[in-house]
Amino acid sequence: MLETAQGQARVEGEGIASQRLKLRSDERLSTIIETRSGWTAAGVREEKDGARLIVVERSHRGTRRMAAPDQQRHALRVRPSLAVQREELHGMAWLEGADPLSLSVRAATRSGEEWQDVRIVAPPARGSQTGLVNTVLPDGRWLLVWSAFDGRDDEILWSLGTRDDWSL
Repeated sequence: MLETAQGQARVEGEGIASQRLKLRSDERLSTIIETRSGWTAAGVREEKDGARLIVVERSHRGTRRMAAPDQQRHALRVRPSLAVQREELHGMAWLEGADPLSLSVRAATRSGEEWQDVRIVAPPARGSQTGLVNTVLPDGRWLLVWSAFDGRDDEILWSLGTRDDWSL
């Protein structure tokens, strides 16, 4: 379980003693996954021109900040969703755009300690996109699901894919 507030977060789980994590005042974690060696959490750091992704990992080596995917082109990055496969961090998906009405769905896989190229899974829609979640299926493909509002109603959209090949 992840509880987050301005400047701090608390992680609890089965067999895990409550752990407190100090964050910067402009940071908030929003998602967490268990891994073989502990856990990984992601969120955003608010900046005057938008928001940047942050990633924190807890393992037997302690707690450390990980680099986020670095091919981010727009100022606003929100709703990070971590992907785990075989108890290891496999990647992340998020929404990115110049403003809330121009968000695209993006994803990057992870190989060892390195993020691979960022892929645009779905371009900006006519209206807003939000609520992004994902899961890794047993065959290794990711299933991304999100909501898109076109000015009249909400649609639930999804994409199934791998690093270089996404359906829409």
